Amino acid sequence: MAQTYSEQDDLAHIRWLARAFADPRYIRVDNKPLFIIYRAHELPDIRKTTAIWRDECRRLGIGEIFLCRVDTGTDVLPPNEVGLDAAVEFQPEFASLGMLLSLRRLRLGQWRWNDLRFFLRRKVLNDNINVQNYRHLVSSMTKRIQPNYLRFPCVTPSWDNSPRRRRNPIVFIGSSPKLFHHWLVKTLAKLMKSRNTPHILFLNAWNEWAEGNHLEPDQRYGRAYLEALREALRSVDGG
Repeated sequence: MAQTYSEQDDLAHIRWLARAFADPRYIRVDNKPLFIIYRAHELPDIRKTTAIWRDECRRLGIGEIFLCRVDTGTDVLPPNEVGLDAAVEFQPEFASLGMLLSLRRLRLGQWRWNDLRFFLRRKVLNDNINVQNYRHLVSSMTKRIQPNYLRFPCVTPSWDNSPRRRRNPIVFIGSSPKLFHHWLVKTLAKLMKSRNTPHILFLNAWNEWAEGNHLEPDQRYGRAYLEALREALRSVDGG
């Protein structure tokens, strides 16, 4: 579907959003309504769009707004250079994952069952599935360094977008409530120590089938992911 943009579209969009921004229950940062743009780099003139939005919100009595982008591998400029206030991590962060399990060049003694299993699937069955280890993701992301701009952290319970991608889907194996809890605790601890980042943590969990990253109860784990989230929050709240 074609994506078309214009100044009239920018105004119509922000006027519709302003009705939500005016709700006292709306999430705010420094008393500014928070709004997130996915793939902000695809807007033809993001500086112009954000300027229109800010001016119109002031005119409508909303006041200042807090605009974020979702950080992807194609975002290169700091948010404040493109009319934004901050960024939000996207998890899983695909650019930092390293070699796929089926393609890693390992010595014989370093091979693991999953490396061999997906190597054979790729070679024998011509299976183009891209497989990563959730444990590796957690280990890598808990050590990730904050960039030189404001970026909110994000955590995801799992990932499997094979239901909606027939070619080259990305699947994480080995996810579990225990590993999810570990990632949450590490990320929350770092966030609570920060003097510069507002204490907001994002979860990439759409709770639907297309990307397999749900928090809702399921047949395998029951409510374990929700309970892991609750326990992690309690750990930083002091119980």
